[in-house]
Amino acid sequence: MGSNVDCKLGLGNQELRSVNVPTLVDGICNIVKVSAGNAHSVALGDDGIAYSWGQSFYGALGLTSGKSSLH
Repeated sequence: MGSNVDCKLGLGNQELRSVNVPTLVDGICNIVKVSAGNAHSVALGDDGIAYSWGQSFYGALGLTSGKSSLH
């Protein structure tokens, strides 16, 4: 929940500006750890796969591009 500017919530809907209730991120499950920054989040699945979404400035999402999205 919170601001969805720059896909910070990982919901895949860039038109949605904010969400006032906890909302599941589609496409990920069995999450064992979550870390959130000011403009990005990272979740670790029990299978070792990491998911990241939000702003990717300074490599925050573990990607080489600066775009915002769910990865």
